[in-house]
Amino acid sequence: MVKKIFLCVAFVILLVFVHKELNIRLSKEIKFPIYKGILGELLIKFGESQYLTIIENEMVNGELKKINVPVSSIDIPTFHNVEGRNTVNAKYEDKNYFYILHDGEDKIIIREAK
Repeated sequence: MVKKIFLCVAFVILLVFVHKELNIRLSKEIKFPIYKGILGELLIKFGESQYLTIIENEMVNGELKKINVPVSSIDIPTFHNVEGRNTVNAKYEDKNYFYILHDGEDKIIIREAK
């Protein structure tokens, strides 16, 4: 019985890993660095093997606040690079927000209202 439970857990972990790998490898570029994953969700790619689907940080009055907003909230038609496309802190903007894509050891997206 324990062996069957272990195999089921291992299989689920394998499926999650395969989904993440396929999601990044088969994603289609919409507007760099925004891609559309295999299940339709929008993601921001960092390099070849890492991506984020959630914006977790927002700068409000000089303070960093935790938020939980999907990447799909970005206005794609007006989204464009402002500064440093291939740097650790690339800056982008759309009609409502500025975005800093931090591509350091920890991958984070910080948005700030205009």
